Amino acid sequence: ASLHIATKASKKKATKAQKLAKKKSIVTTQAKKGVGVRYRSGGVSRKGWDCSGLVSYVYKKAGVKPKNGRWSTSTLKKDKRFKKTSKPQKGDVVYQGKGHMGIYMGKKKGKHVMVSARNPRAGTTSHPVYNWNKGKVSFYTLKA
Repeated sequence: ASLHIATKASKKKATKAQKLAKKKSIVTTQAKKGVGVRYRSGGVSRKGWDCSGLVSYVYKKAGVKPKNGRWSTSTLKKDKRFKKTSKPQKGDVVYQGKGHMGIYMGKKKGKHVMVSARNPRAGTTSHPVYNWNKGKVSFYTLKA
């Protein structure tokens, strides 16, 4: 009987892992689709967004909604659905220095890459994860 219970628990964990993988897949797909969207301070839609607006938008599409309509670079860190990680995976949130965030897209040609809404001139681009602000880069992943 205890073996049967353990099997059910394993199936539940696998289901949670599958749901998490699906959410991260949606996040990365939406982030890729967002490349080229214009930068708009305070924006949270494909009509225009800033860095936190992009993160809020792509996670909302994956069913993870910010409590107040959008995250800021400080409020997402406090959201209990996320945890800091030293082993980022595609779809995780990247913090570069103070006040800038984006979506981690994995490694390409030996460089860690992210998508972020950079500034009014550049808009939303895919670019290397720069070690801004003296290498202060951190990653946050969605909990299963």
